[in-house]
Amino acid sequence: MSATFEDFYNLYREYVKVKPPGDLARSILKLSEEVGEVSEAASAVLGSKTKIKKIAKDGQSPRDRMIEELADVFIVINNVSLLSGITTDELIEAGIAKMNKRMKND
Repeated sequence: MSATFEDFYNLYREYVKVKPPGDLARSILKLSEEVGEVSEAASAVLGSKTKIKKIAKDGQSPRDRMIEELADVFIVINNVSLLSGITTDELIEAGIAKMNKRMKND
């Protein structure tokens, strides 16, 4: 199955009805936690034997764990933006503008 951003956001709108994101401060702390988990997964992807063993105990490959943790970050970023009153369109527009600016500066 090939999912799209639209698929994600349609499901996300339903998800937050069932599991509201809470408050902004907690969501930002959760984002920090999830980024830490991405860092751990990245260590395994880069070959850390300790991290690979830890992930293998959970029955996952380093790549699968990385995908799972990045998905968590993606969800929490959407929670933070929702709680901040920032729309997905605004985030996408800002991301495009930022990448264009960085490419001009290089």
